[in-house]
Amino acid sequence: MDGRPRSQTRPGDAQGLGALLFTQQHSRAEAIAALVISAFLICLGPVGYYFAGQDRNRAWAAAMMVMGPMIGLVVLLVGIHFMVLSRYIYHVHERGVRRAKADQVETLWYDAVVAVTYDSQELLHLGRAIVDSAEKLTLYRASGTPFKLFKQRGKSVRNQPTPIRAICDRACAPIVRRMTRDLASGKVVEWASGFRLEPAGVRTPRGTLIEWADLQFEPGNGRLHLRSIQKRRRINTILVKAKNFYPGLIVARQRTAGGLPAGGHTAHLSIDTRAH
Repeated sequence: MDGRPRSQTRPGDAQGLGALLFTQQHSRAEAIAALVISAFLICLGPVGYYFAGQDRNRAWAAAMMVMGPMIGLVVLLVGIHFMVLSRYIYHVHERGVRRAKADQVETLWYDAVVAVTYDSQELLHLGRAIVDSAEKLTLYRASGTPFKLFKQRGKSVRNQPTPIRAICDRACAPIVRRMTRDLASGKVVEWASGFRLEPAGVRTPRGTLIEWADLQFEPGNGRLHLRSIQKRRRINTILVKAKNFYPGLIVARQRTAGGLPAGGHTAHLSIDTRAH
């Protein structure tokens, strides 16, 4: 139990989280592939040692003897990470996410999320509307292992909301409300990657203040450039996959553009900051 009051549940609800939207689990295929590759690379060590003993191309054999196992161990760690992720089953609901592993079930309400990272990549344009894309969404809580959702690479409609982005919207909404409230009360709000939102404007990690009236956004490839209108140049750059980039961007745009379209969520931002 997480101490939250429980509302009356409807049929099919889970602990008052609302209707089930979708369920997902990380595939074990990636973990198995990584484990097989790591075993192959680690075996290069004895092979390299054998060739070194035969005095045949000793430099190449020595490289195999050292680099093979080293790379293999890295791949092994990646495989173990994927295997651990595959143990979780995520049940995504209207008001939160349940994560199940064996007999253990954890619940994360969207209004308890303290930080969000969202990364979307469009690697291949298949036409004007259809793209090949992949998404990753991480929901951070005050303590404990983050909840990681994903969309495997596949075809989707460009600039249209996806299930993962819709969940990002839901998780960002309470963070945006908290940031907006704190900023309105005169507090300094931590944004992402050392950037801060202040009543007067955006403060960069180097301490430069860009006033709201002077701030202009310029989208890039997985980045957002902050420009000075008066100086007509870029002041700094922030990665879109940084923690709380999207909630902070929504709040900043409310200050610079007089608000957002209805909903004010990441899916409705008029600038496209995704990586292509």
